[in-house]
Amino acid sequence: MNGMGTVQILLFASLQKSDRIKDLRIFGLFPAFRGFLDRAQVHQATEDLRRLDRTDVVRMTQQVPKEWDVTKAAMDALVDLIVGRAVYVAETIGNGLWPQRDLDFGKTEDEDGGQSLGP
Repeated sequence: MNGMGTVQILLFASLQKSDRIKDLRIFGLFPAFRGFLDRAQVHQATEDLRRLDRTDVVRMTQQVPKEWDVTKAAMDALVDLIVGRAVYVAETIGNGLWPQRDLDFGKTEDEDGGQSLGP
């Protein structure tokens, strides 16, 4: 297939949408799974996402079979989506999973930089 076919055009157009990167939905977070969430594991996952390197993503996308005729423009858009989404999810997933942050009443004024609520 020479040039950009219909599937390629649709794929490229879909990947170019910036709202795909900043989608607020948390995919796969079914009510039955909430009890299995672990803050430490989520924190580790966000650190892993922050370390995701563009070069590694490019290397992964180079494994797409040539027979699929994916254009360079579509592949570049896919790389941009993966890298951009990783950064966005790393920055937002904690608040998305736990919008009501934990209150740490054990910290002193010096530790948290805030002011005491007491007398």
